[in-house]
Amino acid sequence: MPPTVSTATRIAAGAAIAIIILAAAPICSARPGAPDSEPDTNTRMWATRDAITLDIEHDLTAEHATEEIPQHILQYIDAFIADFAQAPDMAVALCRLGEVYYKAAMANDQPARREASKIAFRKALPLFDKVITHAPVHPVSTPDAYYMSAVAWSRLGDHTKAIEYHQTLVDKWPDHHLAWSSQFWIGSFYQQLKRSKALSREEADTKTEQAFLALFEKYPGNAMMHTARSQLAMLYSQNNQWEKAAGIYELIRREAPPNRKVDQSAYYLAQCYERMGDDEKAVQMYTEFITAWPENPFADSARHAVETITAVKAEGYSEPEALAAMGLAADAPDDAIITLPANPDKCILACLVIRYRKLTAATPNLLAVVNDPDTTILAKFFAADALCEMANTEWTAALKMELGADKYRRLNILSTQVRIAGLLARAGDYSLFRILESTAHSPQQSIRTAVIAELGRLHDARHPTTDKAAAILLTIAADDASTSVRARAIESLEKLTKIKPRIKDKLIQALQANADSTDNALQTRVRQKLQEYGKLSAASDTRWSLLVDNVCAGPVHSAGRGTARVEITDHLGERRHFFNFAFSGAHSRSQRHAIAEDQKPGPPEISWIAGPDNLIVGHGVTIESTPPREFYRMPGYDFHPATFMSAEPDRTWSMRRTLLAWQKNCQTLQVEDCNDLTTVTAHATTEDTISESYFLTLDSKAGLLPITYRMIYERSERPLWNHDVQITYRWKKWQDKYYLSAMERIQHAFHPRTHEPYVGRIIIEILDFVPAPQIDDSEFSLDGLALPDGFPVYDSKTKTTTPYRANK
Repeated sequence: MPPTVSTATRIAAGAAIAIIILAAAPICSARPGAPDSEPDTNTRMWATRDAITLDIEHDLTAEHATEEIPQHILQYIDAFIADFAQAPDMAVALCRLGEVYYKAAMANDQPARREASKIAFRKALPLFDKVITHAPVHPVSTPDAYYMSAVAWSRLGDHTKAIEYHQTLVDKWPDHHLAWSSQFWIGSFYQQLKRSKALSREEADTKTEQAFLALFEKYPGNAMMHTARSQLAMLYSQNNQWEKAAGIYELIRREAPPNRKVDQSAYYLAQCYERMGDDEKAVQMYTEFITAWPENPFADSARHAVETITAVKAEGYSEPEALAAMGLAADAPDDAIITLPANPDKCILACLVIRYRKLTAATPNLLAVVNDPDTTILAKFFAADALCEMANTEWTAALKMELGADKYRRLNILSTQVRIAGLLARAGDYSLFRILESTAHSPQQSIRTAVIAELGRLHDARHPTTDKAAAILLTIAADDASTSVRARAIESLEKLTKIKPRIKDKLIQALQANADSTDNALQTRVRQKLQEYGKLSAASDTRWSLLVDNVCAGPVHSAGRGTARVEITDHLGERRHFFNFAFSGAHSRSQRHAIAEDQKPGPPEISWIAGPDNLIVGHGVTIESTPPREFYRMPGYDFHPATFMSAEPDRTWSMRRTLLAWQKNCQTLQVEDCNDLTTVTAHATTEDTISESYFLTLDSKAGLLPITYRMIYERSERPLWNHDVQITYRWKKWQDKYYLSAMERIQHAFHPRTHEPYVGRIIIEILDFVPAPQIDDSEFSLDGLALPDGFPVYDSKTKTTTPYRANK
């Protein structure tokens, strides 16, 4: 074990080369009080650095290298730091010592020497850490230490640490010669964290985007600009942000040298245009890519994409248009058409005309196309489609074999798979129907549209797959984000209903799901169909729209604060509580705060909340004079006209949402206007419900506040059940605004899962109320809840949990 020594002793015992360097060193006489013969401090420092370097190199070449830096080298380095703490270049010299390990690690960074490389990286890190924490800050070597530490951590697989060091370099030394590289790797490493599940997809993609956009802005023209652009464009494509991706690919294309071959990103740009629906630009870019890269692995995919786009365009042709595209007159004789499938340039259009005319004489020529190994799969599809229309099924085996061929499995062209799966189903072969099921909700709208078209073409009313198709179409019609896709799903459902009338209920459900669509054309068409089926009264239609659209009319609380007295009477007895409340147009304390999850007990005993422009109270069990801690756990009944009293048991829906749900799901719905009171009656029948009815009387002048409410339903496993509620309100006016003065609510029902009657009564009286234009929600106090000091309370606005502290 080498002794703990000073630098002078280290030099004497270390290496002869250090003594030689010292002997030749210049003499410093500038420092006051120092002998004229004392060597210059900086020279001694570099000589010592060289001596320590010899030990590091010996460690790197040792036959049995240790996993950690040998202890005697660490002692020499600590002595080095202590002796030369004031030397101006100490950070540079210390960083060079770390670089010895770092360069050895980089030299060994290859598969056969990967473990040796990792050991060297691990040994370099403590030395760079000493540069960062013990050496004076140097404008080059300190950020160099951060950069090399980041590289070492990334090679060791810790990308979180690597990002931390790269980010520090960028933040503190944005003009450093490697800052642009750090900015690039920050963006790339966030994707590594996504792949390892250390970050969510959304967070990682957002941070990568921010890092790369900062790279483009701060370091234009850097060496990784092209790579970063390509990665960001690919990220946008993966997230279906086709316009953003296309913008970057176009930039790459524009900035390429004029005499350079088309960049391979042209293929991805073409994909973006195809997804955006710009077929003309897509074909142009695919063609440029194929011309420049005919042997590229993506060339076959590009050719197939061009064929698909062309075929889809041709598929919409009428018979005269198809003939005109082939240069034939509209009255061209059948004999002139029958032979055209053999012409590759006219095959698809000829198959269309044969299908329109049902030219059975063309059957041999169409089968020849299907069985020709050199014909494209799209041409085979159109030939098979024409044969299918003429009730011929001789093509099925050949087309299934073609779809399973390696070249098409590699291409994975979903649109072609969907078309062939649908065509086979039309011919009575449902072996590939799973393709339609699995792609019905594809993120690509073109794929969903192709599935919808194929499902609407099924015509076997007896086969159960038709019911499956109807269920898939109903899901798309009800849930798809695109109104055009919803409209197509409804059209296909209508086609299926004509051949199988008993699935009409699914069509009606699809229509009802779109009765309030934001697409005016779709809404109008759907409502007309519902009236035809007797599911929407034309007389009440205007009244219904008025009811829903004017949901916030009438007296509404303005922002303010006050005190409320709540009296609860039920089978458990009588209780009285006094509450301070405060609400504004944004957030209230009660909306923001909740008991921390690990502190919540069992079922809630009372629910109460003060929200924007409203006061909410619920019934429950309590034996204390102050609300228990469940106070902040769940919402109860809401006085706000937009959200008051949902019909649902959990009372979390707004009145608007409830009314729209009734309109969507109930078989009968009536809206009547009697003496300024709006009565809504709804009736529904489901698989496990014999009868379910709702009767709701609303005060439309007061903003759809319920006055009476009754729900009656009978399920197969339990007898008739009903729930009656009567509510009265009193309003007071303050200047030109109203606020609720009092409310009384009486309900008659049965306890869930029992036959015991339940009667509950709640009276809420606003004792004092001070309206104000704005209320600071922090003024709403948590005091009075009997919470002990230190009790964890979660704030949803700041997303933090803090201990409760009572006001002393």
